[in-house]
Amino acid sequence: MARARTVLGDIAPTAMGITLPHEHLLLAWGAAERDLGKRYDREKYADIICKDLGPAVTDFGVKTVVDVTPSEMGRDVVLIRDVARKLNINVICATGFYRQWAGFPYVWSVHTRDMLEEHMEQEIREGVGDTGIKCGVIKLAMSDAVLQPAEAHAFRAAATVQKKTGVAIVIHSAGWEVPEATAGPRAAVQLLVSEGADPSRIQVSHCDRAARNMGAMFELAKIGCYLAFDNVGSAGLGSNTDETRIGLISALIAGGYARQVHLSMDHSGWWLPYKPPSVVGRNKYFAQLHKEFLPKLRKAGISEEVVRNITIDNPKTLFPF
Repeated sequence: MARARTVLGDIAPTAMGITLPHEHLLLAWGAAERDLGKRYDREKYADIICKDLGPAVTDFGVKTVVDVTPSEMGRDVVLIRDVARKLNINVICATGFYRQWAGFPYVWSVHTRDMLEEHMEQEIREGVGDTGIKCGVIKLAMSDAVLQPAEAHAFRAAATVQKKTGVAIVIHSAGWEVPEATAGPRAAVQLLVSEGADPSRIQVSHCDRAARNMGAMFELAKIGCYLAFDNVGSAGLGSNTDETRIGLISALIAGGYARQVHLSMDHSGWWLPYKPPSVVGRNKYFAQLHKEFLPKLRKAGISEEVVRNITIDNPKTLFPF
């Protein structure tokens, strides 16, 4: 039987409940804990994150969070486990790599594909370092419409790991405005599939931007990918408005793809060393999806059954393996 791999252990899909499938508890730089030393206050950060995430849990019943933070963005699996314990929730953490221009580690870019595969598989099967905390999803990313060399390197390795383990892949997408099939999210997925990955085990994130290329969005839906609208609450940084999101989601539902839609906020519970100015004024929070966006979705005519599919049923069909 497939199980979802959380930082507190494997669970049955039915135990996932209401799920946020694309979030970040903490964003930092890869060596933040080592660099800051005694100034790295994990207990303080956990309390801040719990204060933000808590209302989503207590007021709206969120039970599972998928934290798609790779190591070079400050992933702290011990912190993630602490938050999961404090709030009595499930958190799935990620192995994998982020986009090349935003910090893909040089040391990995010059290693062989086999070495990348071994690293990701070890974090899934055995755990991160000596923590025993295992990863339950692979995170990949593209910098722009065309995959950069280090990104393609990681994509190929991840496809092999997915074939061996069955674990889901989450792609930070880019290039939605490019209509050619050789660029953008379609090309990223095509590369994974050409290396043996299962498209029905792939979540394409940031589909909020797909209004620029709905044809690509529907092509990805047709081959079985999950489509994540995970910038809910954001209207800048390349994201569309919630009204545009509702239009895209409604189009997918009308096309028969309601079972492949994911909803999340891509929110960060805390940043190190501090929140950047561009983020301070965004006023995002972990309960925002349920408090502000889902009422808009219902008002637009989306049934309660479909809302349940999106928030509960769809994530539990992707992340267990």
